[in-house]
Amino acid sequence: DSDSDSDNDGDSDSDARGRTNRCRPCTQRAALDEQFVNLDGKVFPLEQFSASHILARACYSNKTKTSGLQSLVWSFPCGLPFLVTTLFAAKLSEKQQVQLHSSWLRAIPREVAILQDRGFRWLQRYYPNRNRPMIPAACHWQSRFFQLDEDEFTCSAVQARNRWPAEAIFARVTDCPALQGTIPIHFLNYVEVSYTVAYLNLLCCDFNVEPEGWAEYLKQLKASFAAAEVCAVPASPRG
Repeated sequence: DSDSDSDNDGDSDSDARGRTNRCRPCTQRAALDEQFVNLDGKVFPLEQFSASHILARACYSNKTKTSGLQSLVWSFPCGLPFLVTTLFAAKLSEKQQVQLHSSWLRAIPREVAILQDRGFRWLQRYYPNRNRPMIPAACHWQSRFFQLDEDEFTCSAVQARNRWPAEAIFARVTDCPALQGTIPIHFLNYVEVSYTVAYLNLLCCDFNVEPEGWAEYLKQLKASFAAAEVCAVPASPRG
């Protein structure tokens, strides 16, 4: 029953700006050169079960201290998700969800790191390729992380800033009206469909951060479509 995810995993670096501004620019550039994917989780609030104590316990989230449905998303730095779990009763912790989907994680190449918060620490054993975790230090906790040197503060701040596309994914998913606010119990039969449609809508959105080479690829793709349309136009009859 000890599956708490209730760590305050803040990635904010607002209190460390004065310190990181003195750091060397080369360190910031080096941190951005990492190959990584983002991992983040979301608890969707759910109306509490009053008729069943078992269901009420199964849906209780130690992360938000409320009843909810939880999912995980692995995404590219541009904000495009490539692995999305289904919705689980929130009593199943984020760490247990990673373990449950271990076979999926073979898709992540060995040289790619996992940029994640402290709630996902100690999970490298569930990645078949033993992907290296990157966990930004919470730079605003200076009293607890006073041992971090100047370079470590800079690196952690840059890593934290690169996590925002993962957070933006859930902001777009919750644009779906069915997932806004607290989900009523009578809607449980339809919430999974709404969740799927929300991610399909997300795939049709513009990138939060445009991938390198995307503009050139899009130009070539449009040229290919234009050439295909020309070939598909029937020739006018002679005469």
